[in-house]
Amino acid sequence: MSSHKFNHYVHSAYLKSWEVSGKLRSYDLLRNQVNTLSARNTGGENYFYAFQPEPIVIRLVTYTFSDIVKQTGAGAVYARYLHELSIATDANSVQRNQHFIEEQYDRWETRIGEALKEVRDSYPELLSSDTMESLVKLYCMQHLRTPAMRNRLMQRIRELTYDGVRLNDAQSEDYFKIRLVADAQAMASDIIAQGFEIVLYHTGDELLINSDSPAVQMVYPLKSVRDIKGFMPLSPTVAMVIEHVGQGTISLRTEVAPASTVRKWNHNIIHTAHAFLYFSTPDQIEQYAEALSERTASFVS
Repeated sequence: MSSHKFNHYVHSAYLKSWEVSGKLRSYDLLRNQVNTLSARNTGGENYFYAFQPEPIVIRLVTYTFSDIVKQTGAGAVYARYLHELSIATDANSVQRNQHFIEEQYDRWETRIGEALKEVRDSYPELLSSDTMESLVKLYCMQHLRTPAMRNRLMQRIRELTYDGVRLNDAQSEDYFKIRLVADAQAMASDIIAQGFEIVLYHTGDELLINSDSPAVQMVYPLKSVRDIKGFMPLSPTVAMVIEHVGQGTISLRTEVAPASTVRKWNHNIIHTAHAFLYFSTPDQIEQYAEALSERTASFVS
């Protein structure tokens, strides 16, 4: 596990698919500029996973999951997470505190990197169930661990209190940092346990773009895990849709996406981006110049 202060919230091995000769084009929505850099140097923030193990935050996380841990299925995921959190935030384990969240994601990321390579190098029909489960974990991780999701929750729940004490902004942010790890793990566990279908769409000559918020939920409102229909580009030429959660089995099919569908997906990616978009060719930036201009204007306002 890297101890560097720069923490990726978009899997760097995943973003490498958008690199050409070791570089990708990153469009900064805030500054309205294009930068050329490697996947290792984007899709993250300094100390994104760092948190202070303040007792009130840990107690609130524990209270949040107190009823869920009693349930079958995902309850076991939350119970295990709380147990590990209690160990990591013990007064005698100070040196581990700042790496706890990163360690949780690292459990998935190595196998996810292997799964992405299998998608790139193998015939899709040959993907193993283990690989498809790793793709589900990638989607859940990328859906919940981004700044966009963290900020969305903090705006929706503006005030957190526990035992009559109001958490300050830093404590509230730490609460969501810690909570979203468990939510991602439980979400993936539920999907895998109930069965699902992955559809891999090949895009032909129309290339997919990507963003710092790459996992998109296509159906709202989301009342249960069975309502999930998740979209995510896996490379410039392959898109993934996770659907039919609850079918009881794990299945895979492949389709060819028409150019009009790919362009629609790209517009959606631009619309849901948090701060950065990623392109594999300069032609794409010109092709979507109008959409980028509109998104930049709304981002600044």
